[in-house]
Amino acid sequence: MQNEGQLMSAQATTVIARVAPDDATAVRSPVGEVLRDITRGGLAGAIVGVLVAGVGGRIFMRLAALLVPAATGNSTENGNRIGEITLTGSLGLVTFALVVGLVGGTIWVVVSPWIPGVGLRRAIVAMPIAIGLVATGLIEGSNPDFLVLRHDVAVVALLVGLVALVGFAIAMVDTWLDGRLPHPGLGWRGAAGIYAAVAFAGAVLFALPMILGFLGSSDPSTVVRGVTLL
Repeated sequence: MQNEGQLMSAQATTVIARVAPDDATAVRSPVGEVLRDITRGGLAGAIVGVLVAGVGGRIFMRLAALLVPAATGNSTENGNRIGEITLTGSLGLVTFALVVGLVGGTIWVVVSPWIPGVGLRRAIVAMPIAIGLVATGLIEGSNPDFLVLRHDVAVVALLVGLVALVGFAIAMVDTWLDGRLPHPGLGWRGAAGIYAAVAFAGAVLFALPMILGFLGSSDPSTVVRGVTLL
C-alpha cells in the first residue's frame, strides 16, 4: 500500500511538472523578451556612455594635448579648451557621452542578434563592428578638431581605440545585465510594461532619427551604415 501511494505521488509530481515546470521560460512572453533585450541594450549603452565614453573621452583629450602640445589652449568644436580640465567641461563631456552611449546602445540592439559567440568572445567581435559603424563617422579630415590637432596619427589611433573599447564594454555590460534584469511574464504589468515604455522611447528618440539621419546624408558611406542598420 505504501509503495502504491509513493507511485501515485510520483506520478502526480510528474503531471504537475509538465503543466507548471520550474523553468520560468514557460510563462514568459516572447514579445516581452524582445522588449527586455531592447531595454538591456539601452541600459548598457547609457552605463558605458558615462563610465567609458565619458571618462575615456576626458583621458583622450588629455593625451591629445600631450601628443600635440601646440594644440593646448585651443577650443574644440564643442567649445572645450584642449589641455584644461574644468567642471563645466567635464559635465558637458559626460552629458555628450551619455547621448553617445544611448546611440551606441541603440546600434547594439540592432546588430547584437547577428553577432556570434558569447561573453568575452562576443565582446571582442563587437570591437571592429563598432569601429566600422561609428569611428568612420567621427574621423573626418575636415573636422575643426582634427585641424587643431594637426591630423596626428597617434590621436586618431587613440580615438579609434576608444570607440573599440566602447563597443567591447557595451557587449560585456549587456551580458552582465542579462543575468540580472527580471524576465517579463505574460501581460503588460510589472517588468513587461517598463520594458515596453523604454523600447518605445528608444525607438522614437534614438533609433528612428538616427537611421533617417544616416539615410539622408550626402556621404555614401554614411548612407551604407543607415541601410545596414535599417
